[in-house]
Amino acid sequence: MEHVKQKLLPILKRKCLKQGQRGEFYMDIGFSTFDSEGLYNASKILLEVIKGDGEINLIGGASPGASPLLGSVLTLCSLLWKPIRGFFVTDETEADKSVVGEIRENDKGAIIDNFATTGDSLIRAIDIVKGKGAVVKKVAVIVDMEKAGREKLLEKGYELISIFTLSDLIG
Repeated sequence: MEHVKQKLLPILKRKCLKQGQRGEFYMDIGFSTFDSEGLYNASKILLEVIKGDGEINLIGGASPGASPLLGSVLTLCSLLWKPIRGFFVTDETEADKSVVGEIRENDKGAIIDNFATTGDSLIRAIDIVKGKGAVVKKVAVIVDMEKAGREKLLEKGYELISIFTLSDLIG
């Protein structure tokens, strides 16, 4: 997969890495997931991460960020591995409207997203999956922004798997 990462890296650097007025870096990651080559390469790598646990039968993430990525990874799962179900978490606060898709009790899931900054959207998705009686086995993102996200997830007992870190992109 290293060759796929090397194809994805310049796309992220060229289309996504931005520098704010105060010099801080941020990701406009939507450009990579709306770029067919970027989306395909990120999805291939995330598929390999998910396949590493043969029990996974569900993938999901927070909307709208994860939606293009989720659709692409689901498609690759069906084509190259096995059919699995997907879901995404909405901004709705009402429990019956907070998820699009089906999460079943005892499902084994993976949470994916474009990037992790604070980790809050990933943790919200994890909490919703757990609240439905399912288990989260993997949490993976394209870019770890090296803020509090990784640490927050570790505190909850989850390892954050990232294809890249912000340091990879600016280094």
